[in-house]
Amino acid sequence: MTKKESGRPTSPMACNAPLLDPGDRAVAPLAILVLLLFAAVWGTLAGSFVTSAYRLDQGRLVQATVTAQGTLEYAAASGSRETIDLPAGWDGPRNANGTVDVRVVDDGSIAPTLASDTRSQLVLSLGMFLFAPGMLYGAWRAKRKLREDELRRA
Repeated sequence: MTKKESGRPTSPMACNAPLLDPGDRAVAPLAILVLLLFAAVWGTLAGSFVTSAYRLDQGRLVQATVTAQGTLEYAAASGSRETIDLPAGWDGPRNANGTVDVRVVDDGSIAPTLASDTRSQLVLSLGMFLFAPGMLYGAWRAKRKLREDELRRA
């Protein structure tokens, strides 16, 4: 039987090259799973940081006095005097009367922090949270590329 009789073409047909190497194709499902798990953990942690920073940013502003022992003393919402440790190495701005601005959440779930740090903490936490959708997009693109490679190879 000759080539003409067998029905096969005499010239080679161009075939589609695979998009992924065999090694990449073998590792892709595991990489997608790891990326999804990392995005879930990252989003959960960053989300809790965002909510904590937001609640702190909404806290009430109080004037704290710096004591000789290196602590801050301020009036709590109940009227009692509270003391907290001054952040290590802090030499920030003081008011003309020697007090320091501090933000305090009234329910006591978040420790008081200096008022100048709350907005930057909120912005940083929100920026960290926005990395999670990028990770999910990367996992989606990897899954799509793997599916295109499987269709191309078929």
